[in-house]
Amino acid sequence: MTDHVLERVVPCTLVFANETDANRYPFLCLMRAVLLLLIPLTTGCLDAATGNVANMPAPTASVPGDPAARRVFSSALSAPTGDRKNSTTTRSFARGRVELKVRRDSTLEYHLNVYNPSGENFTAAQIYRAGRSGPPVVTLFVGASLRDKYIQVRGTGVLGDPGGVPLLEELRANPGAFYVSLRTTRQPQGALRGTVQ
Repeated sequence: MTDHVLERVVPCTLVFANETDANRYPFLCLMRAVLLLLIPLTTGCLDAATGNVANMPAPTASVPGDPAARRVFSSALSAPTGDRKNSTTTRSFARGRVELKVRRDSTLEYHLNVYNPSGENFTAAQIYRAGRSGPPVVTLFVGASLRDKYIQVRGTGVLGDPGGVPLLEELRANPGAFYVSLRTTRQPQGALRGTVQ
């Protein structure tokens, strides 16, 4: 009786720069390919093949229809649309999604996913009030240097006002009055933006 071994070749063009690395580390190549295939199946994550962001509505709290009980929000992030003819900066090709959770102890947790095909250097993520100029009301992170193709950041937001419980109540009641802005070294005014939903 002869044992037959079926060997399957997995293309690794997204993982390794040359073929010798893929041949030297076949298990690592296979595991990375499997992980890249699983990314689109995760809610709110990025589609590894195209970089599109899953457009999933934010789930609501256990009391449907009561905005004061809502605790989970999301925002699709893309380059702001502006006057492209007179713009001196180049538009970002990155896109992403952020999920915001207001905890019962009035803290704001976030989970940020960004597809960054051109390797832009993301330095900060903050939440602002729409239609108003001024400082951010919540800082998600600052002082970072994130250049990976797939960026995932989790953490707790820092409220601009230490007595920020009224701010979180305002976010629950009217999430569309806020937007998330991500900054890069090339676009410090904001490379990606999205209204909270």
